[in-house]
Amino acid sequence: MARPKTKTASESVAAYVKKTYNRIETKVPKEVAAEFREKCKAEGTNPNRIINEWIRGYIASSDSQ
Repeated sequence: MARPKTKTASESVAAYVKKTYNRIETKVPKEVAAEFREKCKAEGTNPNRIINEWIRGYIASSDSQ
């Protein structure tokens, strides 16, 4: 009897990310994006973490007004 197909690790992660997160898209000039990536890399910072912090800060500042 054939075994049922099991999910690979990457499929499990993809399913978790799809269930847990929303994608927000923004457009910036290519040179700005390149500078941002370079600065994050130089500082050893994750760009997604910085953007999430900015969003949380914006929400918090909007709530206090």
